[in-house]
Amino acid sequence: METIVEYARGLVYSLMPSTYQKASLKVMLGMFLEAQGHPLPQHTELKSASALSRFLNHYEWSTRGMIRATRQAILQHISQQLHCKLEFDEHSFGIYLGIFRNSVNRKFWRASIALVLSVILSFGLILGLAPNSIAAEPAVWQKVELPTKANLLDIGFTGTNPNHGWLIGTESTLLETNDGGKTWATHQLGLGEGNYRFVSINFNGNEGWIAGKPSLLLHTEDGGQSWTRIGLSSKLPGEPTLVKALGSHSAELATDVGAIYRTQDNGQNWKALVTQAVGAVRNLYRDRDGRYIAVSAKGNFYSTWSPGDAAWLQHNRNSSRRVQNMGYTPDGRTWMLNRGGRLQFSEVGTVDAWEKPQNPKSAEGIGLLDLSYQDAENVWVTGGSSTLLHSTDGGKNWVREENLDAVGANFYSVDFVSQDRGFILGQTGTLLAYSKR
Repeated sequence: METIVEYARGLVYSLMPSTYQKASLKVMLGMFLEAQGHPLPQHTELKSASALSRFLNHYEWSTRGMIRATRQAILQHISQQLHCKLEFDEHSFGIYLGIFRNSVNRKFWRASIALVLSVILSFGLILGLAPNSIAAEPAVWQKVELPTKANLLDIGFTGTNPNHGWLIGTESTLLETNDGGKTWATHQLGLGEGNYRFVSINFNGNEGWIAGKPSLLLHTEDGGQSWTRIGLSSKLPGEPTLVKALGSHSAELATDVGAIYRTQDNGQNWKALVTQAVGAVRNLYRDRDGRYIAVSAKGNFYSTWSPGDAAWLQHNRNSSRRVQNMGYTPDGRTWMLNRGGRLQFSEVGTVDAWEKPQNPKSAEGIGLLDLSYQDAENVWVTGGSSTLLHSTDGGKNWVREENLDAVGANFYSVDFVSQDRGFILGQTGTLLAYSKR
């Protein structure tokens, strides 16, 4: 007679699209369910560790489909015991279990529960170990103690040492870390009595740049151990608001009126990339491919620019709500944050045709300030009043991280320097670091 575990295994195997995946899953479940204390891929003698690694890391699993198949199989099992046909209905699933509980003897009830648990165990193995599954690993945001109460505005790590980074903000704040962001120490620059607002920092290898206001540009070639001030022309339209390190001696500088310049000689000479500025901007975003989005100071329109364009292209906002911030998604679309807790995504291949606006109830009336992708599925949005929203399905549904409400600060920006490491920058020296449980 077939055992419950054998039945559960057979059910899960049937969900695999190929014989190779079925074989890999059989090996994995065999090691896991045998409970011999050796569940890791390198301990199997039936499949190579690399084959199991490909199985766990390169296949995408449909969580919804697996749950539905599980319920169908459980109802089929119940139907066989009750000798009747049951129509599948998610809302009546619990009712069927109740009927079954009162209609069969304890032995069959225990067998059915074992079936459910076995299948859940099997699915848990897949969903818990496959990085691309919808069920994301729980995240932890922890507050990092800093030697400052200044507002934090940007963060950057050197390209040669992922643990060596810099944090900048108002009041000429410059902090350094050598342990990946766990601890920070103040770094003095010797800029005299001026009170600067450092707004942007970026590295390419050990070469880095800091842009600040009023009219400040700093350059380093040794990872930040020494900084040189680069003189800027008094005719520069606007003030520096974004800097991007492009390579040896090269950088791109954008101002708060949309002027964009490029240097290839450590900032001694600059070439204008646009023929005219776009006007005062609230936020400026640069994508990895060099495209820009600028939100006007009043939030009533936005402008886009791509490398090779002579000038900015202006777009009107699509609703009465003013635009707060914008940027690009990993697949080339555009995201928009509006006043009052609204967010939107453009349709594929456009920057001005929009999908249906989203208004997460947990952020109703709150000013959303920044958005960042951890990966294609996990998206984070920060805002005022310690607001942090998280989506695990690419931005379709949102959940608020309510455990951060007690932080008591506005979260200005969120930035993931890698999939496993992210930071939230806020007011009065608030820094949160991301890690997985």
